[in-house]
Order: sequence, then C-alpha cells, then structure tokens
Amino acid sequence: MPPLPSEVWKHFRKSADKSTASCLLCSATIQLHGGTSNLRNHIKFKQPSVDNNKASPDVAKQQTLHQVYGPRLASSEAINQALANFVVQAYVPMKIVEHESFRHLMQLLNPQYEVPSRTTVRARIDQQYNDAKKSLLSSLQGSTSVALTTDSWTSNATEAYLTVTVHYIKDDWSMESRILMIRAMPERHTGENLAIRLKDCVDEFGLKGRVEACVHDNARNIDVI
Repeated sequence: MPPLPSEVWKHFRKSADKSTASCLLCSATIQLHGGTSNLRNHIKFKQPSVDNNKASPDVAKQQTLHQVYGPRLASSEAINQALANFVVQAYVPMKIVEHESFRHLMQLLNPQYEVPSRTTVRARIDQQYNDAKKSLLSSLQGSTSVALTTDSWTSNATEAYLTVTVHYIKDDWSMESRILMIRAMPERHTGENLAIRLKDCVDEFGLKGRVEACVHDNARNIDVI
C-alpha cells in the first residue's frame, strides 16, 4: 500500500471498506468522512501528548540534536579570551583560576574545558595589552599635538601610583582621551621623580615634541617640574 499523503495516517490504520480507521495508540475506531479532520481531532483531544506533526509514534519520540548533544558550547579559545577579560575588568587576582571552587564552577559549565594556569592567563593579558598599545600608537600617529594630564594616587593597600592620560583631536575632529599608563611609583613623589616618569612615558609613546600642555594635580611637589 503506497504511503498516504497526510502524516496523521501514521497513527491510524484504515479499514478494508475505508469507512473507519483504527488508532494505533489506543485502538479507538474513528469514522471517516472523506477527510482527516476526525483523525486529527482524536489525536488532539485524546492523545495530547503526541505531536501530530511527527511522522509516527516512533518519530515523535526521536530526540533533537540539542537533546542528544546538549547546548552548543563555546570554544576553549573563546572562554580563555572571556576569562582574561573577566580578570582585567573585574579587578580580580589571576590566581582565581587556580582556586578549587572556580575550577569546579567551570567544570559544571563545560566539562570539556581545561582551565588555564595563572601563567597562561597572564600571558594572554600581556598580549591584550600589547595589542591595545599597538592600536593606540597607530591612532596617535595622526596627531601633531597632544595634551597630557597626570594624577598621583594611593590604592587601598597604600601603594602609590601615577596615571598619565593623553588627549588629542582625531582626523574627524572628535576629542579622544586614552590612558597611557598606570604605573606603581614607590619612590618619593618629588618633582624630579615625576618629571622622569613623564619623560619616560612621552618617549615610550613617541610623543616627544608634540606635547602642547601637561596638567597636573595641585600637589606642592609639582611646582618644581
């Protein structure tokens, strides 16, 4: 017998006189009136657990690819990148990747993922810094004049730092402000030492001869720069 066009017939067997059909799921006999409405209504109201868009009871039980293989997991490379971003942006220590609880969490999220060591994370962060610095140097090349602002500050751990920010006009006449460096400054914050740090920063970013102004905080030791 050739296959019938309507898939609902996969749940029924037509009688010899073609006046009725027997349900393969519950053996009920359904009257036929030239169409499949009665058959579909039977499936809908008497067998609600059956998806009548499936080809057969067996096909209805087939699992999808998502059920068989689970959700699509991110690649190890993508996770490593996101992990490095997390460490930088959330200001958490790199040693977090070696904590037992963190590794357990990652194992639950992706059993196939191997958490890198702190050395690997540090190397990735260093590479991100080098890439960002290269991009900034390229952006600065188009500016003939820049201005600098500096800020000396102390962390919660009472460690002294110096931040230097560059300000310049891009080719489209928009103002751009980028941090050039945030460096620990354990030496005394004398004007001479600050001047040395600024000169090193200018040389490192190729800004010699292009600094039109440098704005500092109002510390007394700035007066001697």
